[in-house]
Amino acid sequence: MSVSSDTLLRLVRTLEVPQRAIPEALGIDDFALRKGQKYGTVLVDLEQRHLVDLLPDREKATVKAWLKAHPGVKLISRDRSGSYAQAAREAAPLATQVADRFHLSQNLGETLERILRREYPLIEQIFGGPAQRARSVEPSLPLLRHEADKHVSQQRRMTVYERVISLSEQGYNQSNIATELRMSRKKVRRLLQGPPHPPVYKSRPTKLMPYTSYLQHRFAEEGCDNSLQLYREIREQGYNGCRSVFTNYVTQLRQQAGMPARTGRKQSRQPKPLKASIPAPGPLRWCFLLPGERLNEKQRAQLAQLCQDEGGFVLLHRLTQAFVHLLHEQTDAGLTEWYKEVQRSKIPELISFAKGLQRDEAAVRAGLRLQWSQGPVEGAINKLKLIKRSMYGRANFDLLRIRVLCAA
Repeated sequence: MSVSSDTLLRLVRTLEVPQRAIPEALGIDDFALRKGQKYGTVLVDLEQRHLVDLLPDREKATVKAWLKAHPGVKLISRDRSGSYAQAAREAAPLATQVADRFHLSQNLGETLERILRREYPLIEQIFGGPAQRARSVEPSLPLLRHEADKHVSQQRRMTVYERVISLSEQGYNQSNIATELRMSRKKVRRLLQGPPHPPVYKSRPTKLMPYTSYLQHRFAEEGCDNSLQLYREIREQGYNGCRSVFTNYVTQLRQQAGMPARTGRKQSRQPKPLKASIPAPGPLRWCFLLPGERLNEKQRAQLAQLCQDEGGFVLLHRLTQAFVHLLHEQTDAGLTEWYKEVQRSKIPELISFAKGLQRDEAAVRAGLRLQWSQGPVEGAINKLKLIKRSMYGRANFDLLRIRVLCAA
């Protein structure tokens, strides 16, 4: 039967959407209609594990109107979204709100990453070793092009930070500063908390990476700077990569140690920082989040090195593991004491995280105690994305809603 695609879509739009019974346990989350620009809301029955409805946006008024039109919901599971929490409080005040444990863990991980980014200069010193800590023999030399670009970017961020602080001292509030500088209030609030830290650039992994610790040991502690001898040694250990990569690395070791080049052209630029052996904040946060028995050998070594050289990381690891223990044991018995310990720690990012939990304490305690989770909601969103992407160029909200609800 020959028929055009427009005719098929027109027929689909005439289908009647099946009506679902009002669920007692409802899961709410957002999904991207156009990532970074437009979002909708998905509603899922947590008991029956099927889609209930789709909403065209994630505004408080839209969710509130739906809840008022569908009374009878006794439990609402959600992420940490403030708009969903406020809509549930106003439209279904008797319903129990549950903050999802996965999102609590995710928020804790994001907090850890911010702390590690702030402490990254110290992390570089701990993992860099003697060669990393040594200064160049000629610090007056110009930076490499990429390093100069990073320096310019940091100067630009500091200029914006100084303008925000200046307007704040003149009596401007966050909204006025955001309007004056054409930025979001979230960014203004973040800048008012402290100056921006330099971004962390992680080097690409190479075949030489497993051998860098051996090379640093031989170079810095045993005093072997013969590149040919070092190359033969790592070849015997299994290195099969390019020789130029190895030569460049040994050259960087020499530059960082302040050793003048005995052959080749005279050094005209600052040496490139050696960051191949320094873990980035993103992967490093798992050393704090995961229980000890789930850490691999490399993560255990990294955590031991951090906690051995710096006492602040010991406290951070203890507080993180205490909260993770509450998540895994599904209890809120020690939450109040955890709040007190965080306040005594004086770690600003962790204190801010704890204050956010206290503002939503009823839902957080319910999330720690009860068995409900956002798992069925995330599964429904995954199916929704598959349908949306199969309709590339045609995925208007009305057509998407009909297809998703009929498929459910």
